[in-house]
Amino acid sequence: MNAANVVSWLGASADKARVLLSPSEFARFRNALDAVGGVSYLKEAGVSKFTAYQYHHGRRNIPLKIFANLSKDFSGKALTIKFNKNSSKAVSIPLELNDDVAYLAGAMRDGCLIQVKERIIGIALVPGDKSWEGTLASLLEKTFGLSPKKYGDNLVLYNGAVGCFFNGFLGMPLHSQASWETPKPVLDAALETKRHYIAGFFDAEGCCFSKGNDKRIIFYQNNWISLYEIKEMLGALGVECGEIVRDKRTRNRRITISKRNSLKRFVAVVPSRHPRKREKLVKLCC
Repeated sequence: MNAANVVSWLGASADKARVLLSPSEFARFRNALDAVGGVSYLKEAGVSKFTAYQYHHGRRNIPLKIFANLSKDFSGKALTIKFNKNSSKAVSIPLELNDDVAYLAGAMRDGCLIQVKERIIGIALVPGDKSWEGTLASLLEKTFGLSPKKYGDNLVLYNGAVGCFFNGFLGMPLHSQASWETPKPVLDAALETKRHYIAGFFDAEGCCFSKGNDKRIIFYQNNWISLYEIKEMLGALGVECGEIVRDKRTRNRRITISKRNSLKRFVAVVPSRHPRKREKLVKLCC
């Protein structure tokens, strides 16, 4: 993934986006710019002579579209952009699926995109638990460089670029999640990274049940394919699940882990970050 993908996700908003570069990143960009004519290239692209010299000497942040055209092989782990030159707020957009992004993709199974007239303006999650709320808030700030806000039961991050990232990179639909299958970057990821996606999914949509010798871990979800793919990933990790069935109480589909060895294996390989659920998982195997 590269800066051109970010331009594609942002649509018309990309025209206002500027890239914040470290000295080493700017040096690579300037080398790429000089290779195609330097200031002359910028002037031909419609940039005024004065502004072109400022871009060339690093005195202004580079427009995202220009950067994307000249930095197709940009190898950074994230791209830092801002939309208003007078604003101090910048957002970091990951350019790869790391463990934290995979976890957030799973956690967003209990979240949604925020829209105004079909324009994405941010994301919302429903933690449902104070302890997990703090974990998610810290993780969002670590990943995107912005602090979410609390509105009622929701944890909200108002930033169009973040919403476009979940929609463009992770395939999160604009409306009902019933059509959201496992994101392709997750399917293509190493099994180590998939563990974190499963953890986020469980923390959002899973639960533990324990009554005497009847002990179970359950995943709920409307989308049959996403549950099937969770089952396949867990199988690759050595965790055996039951068949996908429709829950009589919730009418959602679910898969259940009930064999003792698989319960222990799940606790060992799936890194839940939900403090309360993690505690229940550990007790489940005692």
